Amino acid sequence: RIIVSISPAKTTLTSGTTKQFTATVSGTFNSGVSWSATVGTVTSSGLYTAPIVTATKTAYVTATSSADSTKKATATITVNPPPPNLTQIVLSPSSASINIGSQQQFAATAYDQYGHVMTGIPVTFLSSNYSVAMIDSATGFATGEAAGTAYISAYSGSITSKTVPLTVSVVAPPPPVTLTRLSPNIGLVGMSGDYKYLAIIGTGFVSGTVVNFG
Repeated sequence: RIIVSISPAKTTLTSGTTKQFTATVSGTFNSGVSWSATVGTVTSSGLYTAPIVTATKTAYVTATSSADSTKKATATITVNPPPPNLTQIVLSPSSASINIGSQQQFAATAYDQYGHVMTGIPVTFLSSNYSVAMIDSATGFATGEAAGTAYISAYSGSITSKTVPLTVSVVAPPPPVTLTRLSPNIGLVGMSGDYKYLAIIGTGFVSGTVVNFG
């Protein structure tokens, strides 16, 4: 009676890795076998290469007796995707504008090769021009130092984000103040119709404006 056995009968592999299988045939002088696989590839000598997968998949490798094709043995293979690796860093916001002395928070999001967000990845923030915009390398807080544009980036290991522009502007001066008139235009204590307040009519007044009377 022909009996075919395969070794190993069960194994676990990572995407793209290989495993050598061996087949033993008893009960016949013809010990040859042919190899086949449901997914992945297997050579005529039993060397199996796992497929590239993004989720765990089960594959089967079969050795079939050359003497009797009804006699065969099958091994079960669990194929796992590669562990997640950092492949991309994305900064937000994609651009920003601030005034000198103001701050802008930048954030970095890390992604693996499957497009999934990775947490706990340490990143370092950089500014292309520290005289225009300083940035805290750990927190991503940028501070405007002088008028101009600096380009912000972040990296971890060999992975660097695309740069994003940070435009720093000089604080615009307040608009000019124009005094048009007072209302009422005459207000003396003791006159008939004693007033409660004096209205200043004009333009360009902002919160905190101080007006001196003389």
